[in-house]
Amino acid sequence: TGFCSDECRTERSRACAVAGTRAHRARLTAEERAKKRRAGLLARYGLTAEKFQALSEAQGNVCAICLKPDTKHHSPVLKIDHDHSCCSGNKSCGKCVRGLLCSNCNTALGGFGDDPAALLAAIAYLERFSARI
Repeated sequence: TGFCSDECRTERSRACAVAGTRAHRARLTAEERAKKRRAGLLARYGLTAEKFQALSEAQGNVCAICLKPDTKHHSPVLKIDHDHSCCSGNKSCGKCVRGLLCSNCNTALGGFGDDPAALLAAIAYLERFSARI
């Protein structure tokens, strides 16, 4: 079992792996999902669930940039933003956590490489063209 088809019996395909992961997640209880999230927060960002909750409440449970809740996913949870120049890779020491962002703002910052000059150039670009309307 665990294979999506007879062809996958010897070598798991990507589709089989994705299907297996989805099936596994579907079997988790809400309590198990919360436990995995807490462990992930601590391992990846050095944050306890209590610190995450305190940070979220300090921001009014909305994104620190657009001031809206994250509505992009079926499970709206704000994303942890940290200074990538402090800690390389996907892990954080916990001291460089800047705040919580919605999916859109988090993706946008990452797209601009966390570069304030690039963000200012994008603002200038939008303002130039919005003046024409």
